[in-house]
Amino acid sequence: MNNKYLYYSTCFLILVFPSLCNLVRHSGSGTLALLALMGFSVLLFGKNRPSLSKHEKWVMWAFAAYFGAYLISFIVNGLLLSISDPRLKYLDHEFRFLFVFPIFLLLRHLKVPSGIFWHSITIGAIVAGGYAFCSHFLLPGEARIKGGYHSIAFGDLSLAMAFMSIASIDWYRNKHHAYLILPLAAFFSGLTASVMSGTRGAWIAAPVLLCVLFVYSGKYFKVGTRLLMVGAFCIVAVAAYHIPATNIAQRLDPIRAELEAYAQGQRHPTATSERIEGWKAALDIFLLNPIVGAGPGTFKPLVKAMVEEGTHHELAAIYSKPHSSYLSIMSDCGLLGLGALLALFGMPLWLAIKQIKTSRKVWDLGFAMVLLVVAFAQFAHTEAIFSRNVNISFYVIMVAALMAITANEKAAE
Repeated sequence: MNNKYLYYSTCFLILVFPSLCNLVRHSGSGTLALLALMGFSVLLFGKNRPSLSKHEKWVMWAFAAYFGAYLISFIVNGLLLSISDPRLKYLDHEFRFLFVFPIFLLLRHLKVPSGIFWHSITIGAIVAGGYAFCSHFLLPGEARIKGGYHSIAFGDLSLAMAFMSIASIDWYRNKHHAYLILPLAAFFSGLTASVMSGTRGAWIAAPVLLCVLFVYSGKYFKVGTRLLMVGAFCIVAVAAYHIPATNIAQRLDPIRAELEAYAQGQRHPTATSERIEGWKAALDIFLLNPIVGAGPGTFKPLVKAMVEEGTHHELAAIYSKPHSSYLSIMSDCGLLGLGALLALFGMPLWLAIKQIKTSRKVWDLGFAMVLLVVAFAQFAHTEAIFSRNVNISFYVIMVAALMAITANEKAAE
């Protein structure tokens, strides 16, 4: 095994991954598989394999538990004949979370530098913004920019990269003050891409991410200055709302009317009504199967049965999953699954906060992890975020990269 070629190949994949996964279909899954295979080669044939700290092991167990929750629910409900059509494909998405371990070992073993990670995020956000801008003017018929997959995935990932890129400010400033334009350009480019995608679920996450940045910027600015910056951001957001070209008002204004109509008992086929009906159906399925859920892949057939029985409106059966990761896993895997999902977010977040408190050298990497996890935890409220391979690939690779690079930076102290 030639470590030189392995090192350069890995660095290249990490560098281009955020840009490609958001724009090129299947590139996220391909990169995830390649990095995992290279990680297994290190695990099997590499010398001086790095060890894991106690806290890193907890993160790995959290990722394994997510797959384990689905596996247990699949087996239990399969034995109870609750799953009418048991297929291993129902475990495909969840199995990919196990790749965090070999990818972490690969990046830890090769000592991939933090600069590769920061470049990957900033380039990814800038490329997303450039793509959205060009698509808007070159393809005027596109009301919402979709990227390689779907407007929701494009908007979510672009926003996550926009905020994560701010954590790279110190790294670029230490290289040269002129380079500060890169994270700032990445921030506004990522925001532009998210706005042009029309992804309301991503916009809901922005205020929470802004609160994280408020804390992060405490190392640079006093409270008064930070409050002025928040105020300026709000003014820009309000101004963007009133500019027709942003399409923000066209996406947000119908929500109030749809909610009022729904409250009055009207069930029109709107995004709001479809989501609420799906959420209600998922909650009822969970209440009937609170421990291990009804099983993977059972949501749509169960909801169709509920509609036929007259207990739920037909709008609930439009989607194969409810538009919420929390309700989706509750209906699939019950409390067992909900605990696993919370651990999937909570353990990396806990590790990042611990690193922020104990080492100034990895402060920025820790905040990048916080921004990543908080973004995905917020997206999960209104979208079954891990039902898309591109989101799984992004979360797994980014968590593994941040953990490995942080461990290498601390080891070099």
